Amino acid sequence: MAQQALYSAAALEMYHNAFLIHDDVEDGSESRRGKDTLHEMIGIPRAVNTGDATYLLALSFLLENLNSVGVSKAMHVMHEIENMARQSVEGQSMELDWVANNTFDLGDEDYYRMCTKKTCWYTLSLLCALAISWAHPPGKKKISSKTWQN
Repeated sequence: MAQQALYSAAALEMYHNAFLIHDDVEDGSESRRGKDTLHEMIGIPRAVNTGDATYLLALSFLLENLNSVGVSKAMHVMHEIENMARQSVEGQSMELDWVANNTFDLGDEDYYRMCTKKTCWYTLSLLCALAISWAHPPGKKKISSKTWQN
C-alpha cells in the first residue's frame, strides 16, 4: 500500500516546493531556513518559471496514479489535491491583500484562517484525507477533506 501512495506523496512534495518558491518571490524573502531563496540565487523570472515547472512535475506524478491505483482512486486523489491547491492559493491571496492594503487591524481569527488555508491545508488536512482514501476499501463512499472544510 505504501508503494501505491508514493506518487501522491511525491506530488504533494512538489506542490509544497512550488508554493515555497512562489511565496518567497511574492513576499520578497531573501532567505529560507538560513539559506538564500531561489530567486535571490537565480533571479525572479527563472525562480517563477522553476516554481511553475515544479507544479507540472506534481501533475505528472498525479497522472502516474492512473497506472498505479486505477482511475477511481487516482481521480479522488486529484480532486483532493486540487482542493488543497485552491485552499492554499486563497490563503496566500488573503496574506497578499493584507500586505497590499496595509491591513494591520487583524485578529487571531484572521491569522488562524489564513494559516489554515495557506499552510495547514497541505501539511495536515490533505494528508489526513489522503490517508483515509488509501486505507479505504474500494467501492465504498470516499471521505473528502471537504467534509471538514470551512
